[in-house]
Amino acid sequence: MELWEILQRLGIEKLTPMQEAMGRVCAKSNNVVLLSPTGTGKTLAFLLPLIQSLKIEVKEIQAVVLVPSRELALQISEVLKKMNTSFKIVCCYGGRPAMEEHRLLRELSPSIVVGTQGRMCDHLRKGNINGISIETLVIDEFDKCLELGFQDEMAEAIGYFQALKKRILLSATDTDEISDFVGMNTGENQQKCGRSSEIVKLNFLAQNPVISRRLQLFKVLSSEKDKLETLYQLLCVVGFTY
Repeated sequence: MELWEILQRLGIEKLTPMQEAMGRVCAKSNNVVLLSPTGTGKTLAFLLPLIQSLKIEVKEIQAVVLVPSRELALQISEVLKKMNTSFKIVCCYGGRPAMEEHRLLRELSPSIVVGTQGRMCDHLRKGNINGISIETLVIDEFDKCLELGFQDEMAEAIGYFQALKKRILLSATDTDEISDFVGMNTGENQQKCGRSSEIVKLNFLAQNPVISRRLQLFKVLSSEKDKLETLYQLLCVVGFTY
């Protein structure tokens, strides 16, 4: 399917410079890190080159996208469905029966599985997802995954993906080092598919100063016994300005 057809279905006239750069880099490199503020179109930036890299004749899972939340998993799934390609996607996340997801995995034979770390590990342990066929790993909101303490789950899941050729990390904040469990810092994916194994970092953080400052984070300290009451008081004043 041509790129213009996908964009037409999404109602998009033109890609952003960040999305165009991501497409060019993903075509040449096996290790890509995209840094861009939240809300700048990173989902489309990785989905477009990912879709173009999938093989229609392969009926097994070809790519896995790890995310820190159910909401992000559903968002990615919705964008892919709007693309209306022949490739299927299955979301895996906590809060619903794992058996339902297992049934979808069997019935749909998805090319892409997107899920939270804990639920992904659960399916991999049970053999519901076969990691042998997976060649592409995407970790969306990598910074948030680390912040929430999902290192162990990510490391466990990645350990099942023995055929990985391509790794893509997306983050809204910069990081000096990439965790070893991702596999970008090792030589295990050297010279695969004739692409560069060096880490290519696309940094669009400085080009979006207004967007990067639109979210402010505040910390409220509370003793363990008062946490519910503190939460209640905060909810009572949300939306008020003083």
